[in-house]
Amino acid sequence: MSYPALQADYPAAALSLPHAFPADDAADLSVSDSAGLGSYKTSGQIAQLARRFHLPAGPRLSVDCRHADASLNVTRLHSPSDDHRPTLPFDPEDTFLVLLQLVPLLHHRAWREGREASIGAYAAGGVSIVHLEQQPRWLMTTAFDMLAICVPRAALNELSRRYDARLISTLACPDGKVDEDALRLGACLLPALKNSTGGAFFVEHVILALCTHIAQRYGGLEQQVRMRGGLSPRQERLAKEMLLASIRDGRSLREIAMGLGLSPGYFLQAFRQSVGETPHRWLTACRLEHAKRLLAESAMPLVEIAMVCGFSDQSHLTRVFTQHVGKPPGAWRRDLR
Repeated sequence: MSYPALQADYPAAALSLPHAFPADDAADLSVSDSAGLGSYKTSGQIAQLARRFHLPAGPRLSVDCRHADASLNVTRLHSPSDDHRPTLPFDPEDTFLVLLQLVPLLHHRAWREGREASIGAYAAGGVSIVHLEQQPRWLMTTAFDMLAICVPRAALNELSRRYDARLISTLACPDGKVDEDALRLGACLLPALKNSTGGAFFVEHVILALCTHIAQRYGGLEQQVRMRGGLSPRQERLAKEMLLASIRDGRSLREIAMGLGLSPGYFLQAFRQSVGETPHRWLTACRLEHAKRLLAESAMPLVEIAMVCGFSDQSHLTRVFTQHVGKPPGAWRRDLR
């Protein structure tokens, strides 16, 4: 069995919600996910989505993915009157644009890859999905009010990994299909889009729920079934990350189990079922593997190696190393040379 090298501290998520939305293209709500979301700059054409519909720039809500250079973005596109100008063109980009009608859309025209699509009136809750590589354009011939949800491919892949699911190849939906669930979730974001009311955690989870719903209904997102009695692939990965980080932050097994939403007893049993050994034995093996690398590749003193690898002192390293390897670390190092 191979063990990973010790990594940097387990990342802590940041969370911020601005007090007010400025009226410019930079106005956005940057919300971070506790499972690992960070900061990413949205592409220029998504940031200027309103202008492509000949509308003034408005607030935008976003959830940024730390492990994928992408973000999920939601904005509101609203015009009380018709506009007989076609939307500005999009540059090809591996991003899905989901339009969710908040009120009925009586008439409009749409083009994809230069060909006009056959569409009719949309009811409230009507959904349409296009890929920006299709270079879509619209002609809004009546008043409209809709949410635009931008889902880059990288963010969609990250969403799949969150749920231990297979990667989604595409999002597909019959134009105008009514989705009451998406409409209810979208309506929860309207106060934040209007006047910044609602907590950041609430907004974050609604955006993730809305995008997960879209991925599930229109992309076939299916969570993998975990081994009976064991951890799911995602739980196993997070557990190992937190165990390695515990060398520095002192996190207990109880805290790690709680971080996974499991009881300590179940976590110990499930980890052993999935990994083949207890968390303590797995972490000890990781520490010893790291100590071996340092012994072989550096001239670092034993006392420093003990500290770096999470042993209480040099004697603790010597005792554990000898027990598992069969000789003290100093002798093991000399034999290599």
